[in-house]
Amino acid sequence: MKLVDAVNVSEIESVSRILLKDNKQNRLYADIWKVGINFALRIGDLLNIKFDDLDLINHEISLVEQKTTKPRLIKINVAALAIIQERRALYPNDIYLFSIRKVKTFAFQANRFISYRCRKWKSLMSRMICEC
Repeated sequence: MKLVDAVNVSEIESVSRILLKDNKQNRLYADIWKVGINFALRIGDLLNIKFDDLDLINHEISLVEQKTTKPRLIKINVAALAIIQERRALYPNDIYLFSIRKVKTFAFQANRFISYRCRKWKSLMSRMICEC
């Protein structure tokens, strides 16, 4: 298995700011990014999370991964819980945590948009390191 470097808190916030800046109409992509970082799930699994899957009393989420079909029980940390509660307050009638209102092929587009912004951020960071 290929090893990758984990992102740190400042990198998470940098990418979130880029996602918010590029998508001013709402926080959807930034929320997907932050919850994805906290849950360590693939984009398809993230977009299939329903509010009914969340146990906010015990701070857990129970799901079956699409790719591996393995059941997972994930603890919801404080950062993810804040996003979940905010999204529930904003969209009380939604079934899915990340409901899509306009685009049918959202999973692909969300993944492409976030990946592009992460590459853009990584490029900026490497230039800043080289200039130092």
